[in-house]
Amino acid sequence: MSELPNGWTAVQLGEITRDCQQQVPGSDREFYYVDISAIDRDTKIIVNPQRMTGRDAPSRARKLIRSGDVLVSMTRPNLNAVALVPDELNDQIASTGFDVLRSISVEPRWVFNNVRTRAFIEQMTNLVQGALYPAVRSKDIRGYVIPIAPINEQTRIADKLDSLLARVDTCRERLDRVPGILKRFRQAVLAAATNGELTREWRGESKEHLPEQTPRTWSRCLTKEAGRIQLGRQRSPKYHSGSNMRPYLRVQNIFEDRIDLSDVMEMDFPGEDFERYKLHPGDILLNEGQSPEFLGRPALYNGELPDACFTNTLIRFQAHEFVSPNFALLVFRHYMHAGRFSSEGTITTNIAHLGAGRFGNIEFPLPSLAEQAEIVRRATILLSFADHCENEVKRGRSAADRLTPSLLSKAFRGELVPQDPNDEPASELLARIRAAGTEQPMVKRGRKAGAR
Repeated sequence: MSELPNGWTAVQLGEITRDCQQQVPGSDREFYYVDISAIDRDTKIIVNPQRMTGRDAPSRARKLIRSGDVLVSMTRPNLNAVALVPDELNDQIASTGFDVLRSISVEPRWVFNNVRTRAFIEQMTNLVQGALYPAVRSKDIRGYVIPIAPINEQTRIADKLDSLLARVDTCRERLDRVPGILKRFRQAVLAAATNGELTREWRGESKEHLPEQTPRTWSRCLTKEAGRIQLGRQRSPKYHSGSNMRPYLRVQNIFEDRIDLSDVMEMDFPGEDFERYKLHPGDILLNEGQSPEFLGRPALYNGELPDACFTNTLIRFQAHEFVSPNFALLVFRHYMHAGRFSSEGTITTNIAHLGAGRFGNIEFPLPSLAEQAEIVRRATILLSFADHCENEVKRGRSAADRLTPSLLSKAFRGELVPQDPNDEPASELLARIRAAGTEQPMVKRGRKAGAR
């Protein structure tokens, strides 16, 4: 621990906290039960305690908690499932999977914020025992050394942290809503691109014609009439070796509007097979088998992997001369998001299959090539804007995530609020706690008298 501010001292958690009482709840007693799943690890609050009676309680429902207690999960401490017990959960019951820290003459929020720090998480993680059920012991938690400020300064720092961290949480909540907004925005852009609304004024048409009806200047055809459709070659052990090993793409490589080349495999594609299944720039690949919400997820191949082929987990669409591949990609992205592909697919063992035949019989909107180009231009601008916003949100979320540990670190270096020279030194507070500790009765564990 670095040098402490004037008037501060350092102490093990066990010296300034006591344990809670444990008992088997009576069979008729109703209570709220707090287990580890009830804690929101991001906000560090108890969000979902279970209402139950003693007869239905699990064997771990033993720890009687009070408002102000600090719950620290002993299991997987790297996840930092910690919480401060609120007033409404006073005299309820928590799992024995928690170490319950009950403060002695110190601000409970001081203890709570200390067990949220990166230093605490790292030390507890290093003390983990067990592989299948990694956990620390109560003695490990109680042995952790924290700084202690004068009691009045503890309160000032805790109040300041409450204010600042509440603002950080609000920022996180707002940032977390943005991806949903961007998803709806992208879906709206794709819908407008395929129903004519995006280029309505470009065609000089009035609003009343759209989006309920296809523009008068558009035609419609089937997807199989708009381009050539083909399933890839089936994988087989006989192709695992040979003299014509070629890279191939499969469902794991195709994401929406993106081809992932981080895990590319090879198979033998002799002469005729290579010519038949070789990919060409402008080919659109769609996932043939996938979870329903991602069925038909499309990406445009632009020659990223030369001489690559594809397997029958993918459908290839090669646009005819009157269809822009980039426009077709917008159509297929819209169909995926709108659930059109999933409605056409068949589901077996939670995996949906689209099938080349069913895919080919889906209708395809067909504006002129000039309008297709304009649609692609406008949609690209709007979708790029959404991508930019998404990247900014990710950076903002990362900054917000770093802000909490930074504020906690600053607080426990004494840099968050001014010091008051009139505050009683923490050493005197600690001396009183130690003196009083010799007079505290032992906490009894086990079944309470009269419990049923």
